[in-house]
Amino acid sequence: MKVITPKKNLHLFNWLPKMFKITENGENLEILCPIAFELKSDQFELKPLAFAQVYRETTVTDGKKLWKRRKIVFEPKKRKIRPIRMAPSEDELVKQMAKKAGETPSEYYRNAVLKRVLEDLNQE
Repeated sequence: MKVITPKKNLHLFNWLPKMFKITENGENLEILCPIAFELKSDQFELKPLAFAQVYRETTVTDGKKLWKRRKIVFEPKKRKIRPIRMAPSEDELVKQMAKKAGETPSEYYRNAVLKRVLEDLNQE
């Protein structure tokens, strides 16, 4: 996913981990985002109108941006399917834990894998 925003918004994105690649392109920043993330208005002490302006002037390709209360959520498109094999008992356990977490089994699998990836990246 690529997020494009005016350079003046750099302070809203420069906290992102190294896996997010931020480059300048003319008057804009281009941020290559391998995973979903969110910006919270209170994280930057932005007033509602200023935060809404950030939402309007920021575009996303190969993903989407969502306005959810006082935050902007950026999510890459999910196009790849990775079938996995597991025992029926393991699958049932995952379904139970996903339900408890308020997620679908697919979301639960994806979040578990991404958590592991982030842990491994932080150890490099």
